[in-house]
Amino acid sequence: MYFVCMTVGLYFLVNYLDRNVERTHLKKGYQLLVGSLATLTSYAVLNLASIDFGYLLINSAAVMLFQKAVLSILAPALKNCFGNDDRKLWSYAMPAYILGLELGQCVLFLSSNPTNEFWSLAMFQEFNSVLKNTGKYDELYAVVRSRVGRPLDESARKRTEEKRAIIAPCDNVGEIMSPVVLIVAIGLEALYSSFGFERAPYLADSGILEAWRMDEDGQGRPRGETTRMLTVVLVVRLIFCWLEVKVRHYQKRHTHRDGTAAANGAYQGDGERGTEDGGSEDPNRSRRRPKTRRSSMKVLYDRIIDSREAPTHMKFLAISLFCLQPIILVGQAASIGKQVAQRRGG
Repeated sequence: MYFVCMTVGLYFLVNYLDRNVERTHLKKGYQLLVGSLATLTSYAVLNLASIDFGYLLINSAAVMLFQKAVLSILAPALKNCFGNDDRKLWSYAMPAYILGLELGQCVLFLSSNPTNEFWSLAMFQEFNSVLKNTGKYDELYAVVRSRVGRPLDESARKRTEEKRAIIAPCDNVGEIMSPVVLIVAIGLEALYSSFGFERAPYLADSGILEAWRMDEDGQGRPRGETTRMLTVVLVVRLIFCWLEVKVRHYQKRHTHRDGTAAANGAYQGDGERGTEDGGSEDPNRSRRRPKTRRSSMKVLYDRIIDSREAPTHMKFLAISLFCLQPIILVGQAASIGKQVAQRRGG
């Protein structure tokens, strides 16, 4: 019932019941909804990650499907909360929520076998990320809609592309930061244990991430081995993030050239576009240089932190929500870790 209410129930509420309601009538209620989602989504993702399906790939696929369901609710909910003007203030909170979702995916690596499960899990997650953030899933969805006689109109395509352009950099940052958060948590846990302090009852017998590092036989993996695995995950994700930026830049360049060709008639042989009247270009007109590729963190920094149009309170909200996710992880991972330890004989 919890997952049904979190997915189907909220989707019906946000996308259908409140679809045409004035934002002034919804603002306070959606502030409460958006604030509660910061904790509820992380709790749900860690629960999915803790279920023993027999194969970690099934856990990862379940988290992916849940992430898709949450994002289909979160984007319109944030618009109803913060508005959807040209400043796109609703997108400022998106990096924090995606980090919370990606932390659940990264936790799966803690109990993976470094010889086989680890690599299959890493490749499964990263190829899914590339297909998602480069729009391949959206293209497949559009094809299926057209095959069943319900093609997407141009406005729907533009909304999908706009949403993907905003979420893709957030997803990259969440993927990169999630192993960093776990490495820091494991390091602090090791430092605390070395001091010999007595654990609080809330963390007794499970610690923060100790239970997640246990295998099926209840044997805990060494912290050093887990840290090395997470470091490899970080490197792999940085490589795939670079690949995604390359692919997205290639897509944008060709989309721009195709659109220019359709509007202006033809391309010149050297790759420069012709003028509107088909003649030669004005020699006094400065040629537009191609945009340089920017990292996802640079994109988010320019759009949120370095933006002059963004209100100061929205910048603080984006930073504080992002910093809150590791704290939420500590409490929820320790709580659910007790159940994991009991099932694995810890």
